[in-house]
Amino acid sequence: MKLHLGCGQKHLKGWLNVDGFSKKADKRFNFDKVPWPLKANSFDRVYSSHCLEHLDDTQKAMEEIWRVCKPGAIVTIRVPHFSSMFAFAPFHKKFFARGSMLYFTPSYHERYGKTNFEILSTRIYWYPQDPEYVKGTKRKLASYFGKFLDLFINASQGFFERVWCHWVGGAYEIEWRMKAKK
Repeated sequence: MKLHLGCGQKHLKGWLNVDGFSKKADKRFNFDKVPWPLKANSFDRVYSSHCLEHLDDTQKAMEEIWRVCKPGAIVTIRVPHFSSMFAFAPFHKKFFARGSMLYFTPSYHERYGKTNFEILSTRIYWYPQDPEYVKGTKRKLASYFGKFLDLFINASQGFFERVWCHWVGGAYEIEWRMKAKK
């Protein structure tokens, strides 16, 4: 099974689409109340796009994601990068940087919770990657320019976060691909 966490208005075919508010969700519940009404060890894939930043407790949410994952499940999480102007929306409760998910890996998990993820990749994107967003000539041109900038951003994510984003401008979002280790 595949879990689409925080689906909003985007219903993915073949996935269990869950959300706190959307009428398009297959299942609705409050992500801030744990445990979630989902069976443990039941999902091969979890996809969450622009959801975690709305939650009160990222650690509890990550523990719930880990709990519902089967061993070896692939988890993809996208959130606004801290340097994005969208990170400062009034309903966003958290900011994320490239190191944010390290706290849910073996080197940190004993001190910070009950998770054990292996980070497979971390990507910072200057412009939204969602094909639904990239429509129209101006947005397509911005997307191509963004892919060019992404090469430089991801060549040295540390330099981008420590220097570039403060002097030149920020990125739109950050994405992690992780594996649930059980």
